[in-house]
Amino acid sequence: MLKTAMSALTPGKPAAATFRSELYGTFSVHGAVVRSGANGGLLIGGHALDTASSTLNPVPDLLELIADASDVADPPTGLASALAELTHGDPVVGYFQEPAYGVYTVTGFAVDAPVHGGFLVGARILTSRSGRMPGVYLVALQRFTDTNAGPGPARITRWPDTVND
Repeated sequence: MLKTAMSALTPGKPAAATFRSELYGTFSVHGAVVRSGANGGLLIGGHALDTASSTLNPVPDLLELIADASDVADPPTGLASALAELTHGDPVVGYFQEPAYGVYTVTGFAVDAPVHGGFLVGARILTSRSGRMPGVYLVALQRFTDTNAGPGPARITRWPDTVND
């Protein structure tokens, strides 16, 4: 099913993908599909969808893929107040804009990462190391209440060690 959806992806067209990560929990990314110049793989918001092989093998953390998603909605206002009230485990939607990936959203849990010095959602920076300043590419943040969000990830106090973890 994932391979069928991957074969329908078109660079430049919007898609949505849901991933599962031990560090960040379950999160979704919605934005334009981009082909990596480095390895030829497909990306949404900097998140790899495939293993960059010619057979379109999905990455192991990919749970769901919607190849023909709608465009990303306009971001809400009030970024400073949303960041000031942010706590670990809050369900959030981060609106990002990066030159390489365009405008995209990441929906998931706000993860307090003392090892980084701020908050992350799906590996994207919500707040910088200097405290509650927004991450460079974050343009908006929306907190929401989701009773079906499931268990949130733990705080990230150290980055995984590939040798010992």
